[in-house]
Amino acid sequence: MAREVALGVETDLKKIVVALLRDLRWCVYITSERRRGYSKMPRGLPDLFIRHTGKRISVWVELKRPGEDLLPEQEAFRLEALAAGERHWTIRSIGQLEAELAKVGFVARP
Repeated sequence: MAREVALGVETDLKKIVVALLRDLRWCVYITSERRRGYSKMPRGLPDLFIRHTGKRISVWVELKRPGEDLLPEQEAFRLEALAAGERHWTIRSIGQLEAELAKVGFVARP
């Protein structure tokens, strides 16, 4: 039962994050969704890929429950992305998302 509740927390966070990013005119690609139990996505691929064409910014986004660490495959992806000069955010709360957005020039709340 606790696992179901915990998964719901991350799902709720994803809904809020996606809505906020879209309100700020980010293109949001949800990579964590499965199609009828089938996915060709490699293990470790972050939950979202976001892009803002106006600001010419793109970011890989991994969503985690507070206190949850990245899995080894997720950490490997994060390190590869950073080594390639890409941005990678691990988001555990809306406040953390707002802080990351502020670093690249966005204000999430007026």
